Amino acid sequence: MNTDVTITTVGVIYDTEGRLLVTKRAAQEDHAAGVYSYPGGKLEYDGSSDGRDTMFILEDNLRKEIKEETGIETGELTYLSSHAFVKESGSKVVIVAYAAEYVAGEALAVEASEVSEVRWISRDEIDAVIEYESVRIVYRQAADYIAAQNALYHVQLGAMVINEQEEFLLVRYAERPDHLEVPKGALHRSIKGSWEAMEQETARTVFQQTGVEVADGQIPFTDQILMDKERFDTVMQYFICRYQYGTAMIKSPETVTEVVWVHINDIDRSEVNEKDYLMLYKAHDFLSALRT
Repeated sequence: MNTDVTITTVGVIYDTEGRLLVTKRAAQEDHAAGVYSYPGGKLEYDGSSDGRDTMFILEDNLRKEIKEETGIETGELTYLSSHAFVKESGSKVVIVAYAAEYVAGEALAVEASEVSEVRWISRDEIDAVIEYESVRIVYRQAADYIAAQNALYHVQLGAMVINEQEEFLLVRYAERPDHLEVPKGALHRSIKGSWEAMEQETARTVFQQTGVEVADGQIPFTDQILMDKERFDTVMQYFICRYQYGTAMIKSPETVTEVVWVHINDIDRSEVNEKDYLMLYKAHDFLSALRT
């Protein structure tokens, strides 16, 4: 009896908006061709490495497969579940599923022999888009994980990036096309007792969306006290960020449709998110006072 089992790692990629990435399997795939599923691939292990080299073998394999198939770089991986099935050929497969945090990259069908299409979906679209119930279950688990994280703490971050010409960096989001805004992200993990996590996430968000690097020493710029709280509703935390280097560009076209530097005197109030507009002028006045 053939007892060989193929171990496959798969990932439900999620972004700061709570969207989930699905990939459409290429027509030439020998199993589930042409259906939407999760990115991933079988584990390659020949037994030649020692324990120190294989501590995170499943996670490393998944990150590699996701990058090869979709062009996306992932951060934190959270185990969701595992299940097994037998392919039409009789081969036995064990699936190990993770929720995979989106870090950078444009979602593309990079490996055309394996993936013919990639797209972002919401939780409400899972049943309509995904055919197999076993795959739907994993996507629901990922959506539940994201919802649980957000229920515990959800801090929105706004980056007021200013350069030496007193220009602020503004973006236009695909989901909110009516106004320009400061680059925004969200923190989906514990921040209790530390500003450092928020500063790092703010800097990463700016770079992921615009290609701009900000200098260390960001200035928190709200009157909201976030430290030592056990639970948050949605809180907006702004930071004043000094431009360090990089050419402003659209790095995440699925999320951002425009990136622009605008001088403080040229900002059109009707074109900018109202709260951001007020905060930008307060930040400019604050920085001007520091220079006098």
